[in-house]
Amino acid sequence: MFALAKMFAMFLLLGVSAGNKLYDYPLDDDYDYYGEKDDIKQHEYDNNEYTKEAALDGLQDAKILTQPKHLIVDSGTTIRLPCQVDQLPDQVQIMWKRPDAETNQILVIGQIVQDANYKSRTEVEIKKDGSFLNIGVANPGDAGRYTCELAIPGIKQRSVTHTVSIRVPPEISQHSDSVVETQKGRQVRLMCKGTGHPQPTVKWTRLGKGRLPDGSVELEGEELMISNVDRHDAGVYRCTADNGFTQQAAKEIELKVMYQPEIQVQEVFVHTNTGKDVEIVCNVHGEPKPSVTWKKDGQLVKQDSRLQLTNIHSKHTLTISQVERSDFGSYSCQASSSSGSTQQDIQISGMAGPAEFKSEPAGSQADSYLLEWTVVSYTPVTAFKVEIREVGTTAWRQSSAKPIEDGPYHFAGKEFLKDLTYATRYEARVQARNDEGWSKAREHFYFATEGAEPAVKGVTGGSSGLLSSSALTLVLLLHIFQ
Repeated sequence: MFALAKMFAMFLLLGVSAGNKLYDYPLDDDYDYYGEKDDIKQHEYDNNEYTKEAALDGLQDAKILTQPKHLIVDSGTTIRLPCQVDQLPDQVQIMWKRPDAETNQILVIGQIVQDANYKSRTEVEIKKDGSFLNIGVANPGDAGRYTCELAIPGIKQRSVTHTVSIRVPPEISQHSDSVVETQKGRQVRLMCKGTGHPQPTVKWTRLGKGRLPDGSVELEGEELMISNVDRHDAGVYRCTADNGFTQQAAKEIELKVMYQPEIQVQEVFVHTNTGKDVEIVCNVHGEPKPSVTWKKDGQLVKQDSRLQLTNIHSKHTLTISQVERSDFGSYSCQASSSSGSTQQDIQISGMAGPAEFKSEPAGSQADSYLLEWTVVSYTPVTAFKVEIREVGTTAWRQSSAKPIEDGPYHFAGKEFLKDLTYATRYEARVQARNDEGWSKAREHFYFATEGAEPAVKGVTGGSSGLLSSSALTLVLLLHIFQ
């Protein structure tokens, strides 16, 4: 009996073991041998596996929508890198890496910053459609590649990589002295060298006057060359380095052109009358700045109740109130500096002013010419003296003309000149007489008879501008046989 019972027990044990192996029921006190609890447990397990597979199937189409970008970021500002996806389930983390680092370092997983060097200045924004990596106070060491990666179990990693360039602010690393002195007529070189990343472009402008010596508003290059400098080139020049950074770098350089005094006068002859007020002006330039004195007939002019000396910048003015006869004479504006000295003479007179000629220089007649002019005089003009001569000769031919009133203080005159030479250049001068006497013939007028070009003022040479001998012969023959 004992042996039979032992065999039966072994059979039951084998049966249960075989059943468990066949139906994959675990030996657990919570399950009976009929498998009711085993069915419930198996159903839950199948459901979990199905859910995981479904979730994985749903992530098969997950995509990163952001395209690779190249960002240029100013040093000291914030790097902001996007990683947009079409779906981001809760169980999926976005990971940011620096693939160009030696260790392919992981910067961020989800919202947790992993790299100790970035924790104090890095922040991650997680949104429904992705992630933004923000790195503050950018520096040159932040330049490189940054990868956004979706780590999905069982699926090949999906990623996008951005490239970041750090723009370093421009600087003027070398430049000419803040003040550059040169002599008039020389060539000068102004220099500015720019540094930064990317390499900046250097441009030159001019303060105040607007245009550079060559007439342009700005020029590009690290050097500015100015040839044959004069006083008009003096001033402040600015070089500017720009590489797109928020702020440019600039340096101002003052150019001083050293030259002896130069004087410009508004009038060399001032016609006035007793009892009137008169003003004579000298514009004086020079470097260093010259001192200016006024003299009359060689004697220093001193201020009094009627004579006033004023100076505004380069303008020097002598004002005489209620002119007297004793005020008539030759005044000189004298300018002196360590670079040299010069003077300009101005005549104040009650005599008639210089003749203003009205005739056309090129005559239309072979042996005659109509000379016309006008003068200004505060007292009546009583006579005109007319003198002419061929250009290049010394003897003057003289005649007189009657004055004609031509408006307030204006007197006109004309003289029909006869017995002139064909195709010949002439010069003329006119003097007018009023109560103060004969005026000086300050202006010479150049004209020519038919067949010649009038001489240019200041040029007195022989036959320059005349017709060639063969052409002149032809003109003469045509004139004879007309």
